[in-house]
Order: sequence, then structure tokens, then C-alpha cells
Amino acid sequence: MFEIRNSDLFKYSPYKALTNEQYSLVNTIVNSIINNEKSSHLIQGEPGTGKTIVAIYLIKYLMELQATKDLKIGLVIPMTSLRSTLKKVFKNVKNLKANMVLGPSDVAGKKYDILIVDEAHRLNRRVNITNMKSFDDCNKKLGLDIKDGDQLDWIKLSCKHMILCYDKNQSIKPSDVRPEKFNKINFEKHIIKSQMRVLAGQDYIKYIENILNETQDTIKSFGNYELFIFDTIDEMHKKIKEKEKEFGLCRMIAGYAWPWNSKKDSTNYDIIIDNSKFKWNSQNKDWINSPNALNEIGCIHTTQGYDINYAGIILGNEISYENGQIKINPNNYYDMNGKKTIKDPKELKKYILNIYKTLLTRGIRGTYIYICDNNLRNYFKTYIKTFNYDFDINYKEIDNPKITSME
Repeated sequence: MFEIRNSDLFKYSPYKALTNEQYSLVNTIVNSIINNEKSSHLIQGEPGTGKTIVAIYLIKYLMELQATKDLKIGLVIPMTSLRSTLKKVFKNVKNLKANMVLGPSDVAGKKYDILIVDEAHRLNRRVNITNMKSFDDCNKKLGLDIKDGDQLDWIKLSCKHMILCYDKNQSIKPSDVRPEKFNKINFEKHIIKSQMRVLAGQDYIKYIENILNETQDTIKSFGNYELFIFDTIDEMHKKIKEKEKEFGLCRMIAGYAWPWNSKKDSTNYDIIIDNSKFKWNSQNKDWINSPNALNEIGCIHTTQGYDINYAGIILGNEISYENGQIKINPNNYYDMNGKKTIKDPKELKKYILNIYKTLLTRGIRGTYIYICDNNLRNYFKTYIKTFNYDFDINYKEIDNPKITSME
């Protein structure tokens, strides 16, 4: 049963029943498409609110509706890994085809009736990107200024109806199109709030955000949702492997706080903590489902947009806690395209906190946390219990003033 539930075809199935909120949103957008020559829609929601499911359901619905079935429709996915996964899903669903799942450059200069963009906060602008010539060629093709044109422009100019799934708090690097650019477009805005991923609900998402932003002033627990700090990386990895046997789809993920040595020499380890050694994800496409994923550490670029049963998250040495504040050390942050051109330390901190919020909200059934910096670990322990094998997870929710430790 868990094998079925863990399959991408099940998770992203357009046959899933939508919530009333989601179904109402789909009907609103479909009616807008039918009754207007052009339209622009922005679907906003926190991690796990089902934006991807809505996007896929919407496409299948449009492909089977008499009034829209002959329209040219595409699903644009900015991230390579998620795009690869969704191509496999579309290949196995009636009336959907793998070639309907596209990268932003695939649509530039073509004419679509409808383009739906999932993870639209990851559309690129011309900053810190590796494929600069290809990017410039797309801008030229569309008659855009080479330096100012971006992938949001490409989408807008290549379709009559534009539907974006968007969360500005999941923008993680300077190459992402700025929120101000989205604000300039006259979107019809739709907000979805129902939490579809994390069993702890929307309160958990806000709790993590508040801890990272240092604004949480009470302690909460979330029923049977397993949220724990681990004092050793070995203990966390052991627990993730136990959960993998029980539920499957349990992974370790880390902030980009270690160089990627194994890219140059596959015999090298990347992440060394105490006596434990790990390698970064050995493949970029669909790493979550790869055979050796349980023994590797995924990065933000291979896990954003995915659901995981239990997520073991490592906060690296690029983030610490000093003098009562969360601090960022750029020297320990190794995503070069993630920090190059950033001059304001506050901007880098915003991106890194967005990364950790994104990672800490992947886990459906539980989130395990190991923190390299001792002071930051103690700060998190103010709000999150320390794991103990003898501990009963079914503790009652607490809502008390801040204390110094929950051990």
C-alpha cells in the first residue's frame, strides 16, 4: 500500500479528489478561460497546499472539456528534477503526454493557448545563470532587451492564458525573478490555504517560519507529527533508515554548506560531520526516487516541490546563532550562483532562511533536524523536543511562554 502511495503517479494524480477550495479555484479559472480571450491568474499558497495537484488537475480537466479540449496547453516546470518526474507522470495518464511538460526555454517564441507554470517563483532572470547564451537567444527571439528580459516575460509573450503557481517565500537565489516583477502584472489572484502535505497542518508551516524569523514566543507540538532535534547525525540517519523500511520515501537533505567534491572525483565524500561521511545527491533528475538516495544527502535543487514521508534536515555551518540572533556566514555557503552578486547580507540571509523553510516543510509524517552549530541547536531546542528512543511521541500540545530547553 505504501509503495502505491509513494509513487509519483499516485501523488500527482489528476484523479485525486480536490478540496472544495481547490475545486472552486479550478472552476473559476476554467470559466475565465472560456469567457475571455486572454487572462492572467496567480495561484498563491504555502508549501504543501496542493498547487501542483491543482495545476495537473486543471490541465486534464481542460483537455477533456468540450470547450477547451482542442487548445494548445503546456505545463512549465522551471526545475529540471521535478520536470523529469512529472514527464513520467504525464506519460501514464490518459489524454496527457510527456511533451506537455516543458522548460521555460521550450515555450519561448511559440504560441500556446494556455501555459500553467508550477513553482513559478523559480523562473529565472539574467543573473548568476550558467546558460547565458541560450538565455540571451530566447530574449532576442522574443524581441526583449537582452539584459532585462526574463523567463516570466517568455511565458507572458507565449500564451493567451497564463496561470502561475507561486510562493514568494520559496524563492531561494538571486537568479529567481523578483517578487516586484510579479506585482507589476495585473493577475487575478487566488489563494489556497488547506494543507495537503504536512499532517501537522498549516500551523506547523507557520511555526517553522516563526522559529527561523525569531518571532515565535510560545511552544507547540503537533499531535503524532514527529518533529525532533537530533544531537548526532548518526542517530538521525539511523532513524531515517528505520522509517524508510516502515514507510518508504524517507530522505536526508541539507543546506548548501559543503563543497560538492564528489562532482570532480566520485570517490570523494562531500559532507563530513563528526565520524560520518556522506555524498551529495549523485543525480539531478528525480533523485528522490533513485536507488541510492537513502545513503546520500539531497540539496534544495533536487528536492524543492517534492513530498517526503520523513525528512531528515541538516542545518549546516552557514547558519548559526550568536548574541541572541540567527546569523549567516557567507564563507560557509557553497552555492556560488546562490550568493554571487549579492551585496546586502540581509538579502543572502533571506534566501538561506527561505531554503531552510522549504526543506523543513517537505516531511509528510515527520521532520527530523540535525544542526551543526551548537548555539543554533540550543535555540531550536527552545521550541522543538530532542529525540530519545525511549520517548513517547504522543505528547499533548503545549502553549506556554518560551523556555530555555525542551530536553
